[in-house]
Amino acid sequence: KTAGRDWPSEAEAMRRYLARRFPGIPGAAIRLEDASLDTADNARMVAALLRASAPLPLTLLTVGVHLPRSLTLFRTFGVAVERGLAAEDVLAERSPRHRAFLLKYTKSPRVAAERLKEALLRLLLVVDPTAVIPGLLTKRWRG
Repeated sequence: KTAGRDWPSEAEAMRRYLARRFPGIPGAAIRLEDASLDTADNARMVAALLRASAPLPLTLLTVGVHLPRSLTLFRTFGVAVERGLAAEDVLAERSPRHRAFLLKYTKSPRVAAERLKEALLRLLLVVDPTAVIPGLLTKRWRG
């Protein structure tokens, strides 16, 4: 839940999207983890949610620059992710307009800053594999 108290969590926003886009999915088939503030907490909590169910083939969908670290963390906490999928790849398939937007977006200063941040956080995973330090910093900044 990164947008603040007055906004739905990312999980809730995705549940709403799935309900609109795929109305045949039963509501009970969607389980939300919407309490985490960072990727490591998300991976921990998703692992706990999945412990009670039969193993399923899972795909992790996130922003491309975030994908390598996310895969590492989810697998570290025992989530059997079969593959990772960059959201940009999904969006690029929608139309030439989306592809043009993504080309501009991926060259933006914001994405360059995110690449640097992710590189530093991946490096930190070498000495802090469960991301305790970034979690503490995130809680201080967002909490």
